[in-house]
Amino acid sequence: MKTVIGLDIGTTSVKAVVYDTNGNLLTEAEEMITTLHPVPGWAEQDPDEILVKTRQVLKSAAAAIRDEGNTLLAVGFSSAMHSLICVDKNKRALSNMLIWSDGRSSEQAVKLNSGAGKEVYSRTGTPIHPMSPFVKLHWMRETAFMPYQEAAYFLSMKEYLLWHWFGKRVIDYAMASATGLYNVTTKKWDETVLRLAGIQKRTAF
Repeated sequence: MKTVIGLDIGTTSVKAVVYDTNGNLLTEAEEMITTLHPVPGWAEQDPDEILVKTRQVLKSAAAAIRDEGNTLLAVGFSSAMHSLICVDKNKRALSNMLIWSDGRSSEQAVKLNSGAGKEVYSRTGTPIHPMSPFVKLHWMRETAFMPYQEAAYFLSMKEYLLWHWFGKRVIDYAMASATGLYNVTTKKWDETVLRLAGIQKRTAF
């Protein structure tokens, strides 16, 4: 039987589901993700824990396929948007991942909404909100967050996983647009918005 795996990296868990080509669910595996709240209003996760648990659920799903003598055609996956990890050039996470519900940049969001926020929104289509990586980067810059100062790249969980699995720093259009740094008209990183966030484009990305 021909099968496909769907992998979902959510906010609370990592899940892999196996379907046949007729849409029948054959099996599934799930691992819960730990969310940390070091300060009220903050929400962080360990990206390396998620890497490990992603491998675990895929291994379980693949074993079920193999035991039944089935053929795996493809793996497709989705990931929660608006996460942000500071990463060095060697793929090492310098910080925990700030997830979408992290609210530490609320003050920065208020200030941006009364200033450059309208222009940023018109360029990127992403609301000025603490969930936005663009606004999270403002918090990092204004608070001299050490991982921000040392980072070579800023990634979401999806890009972090793809880099570790395939050695490629790639991003899809949907995830790029969710950063608040991507111009949805030109389909390029917006240089004006990048400057506001205190970062620059890497040619290899």
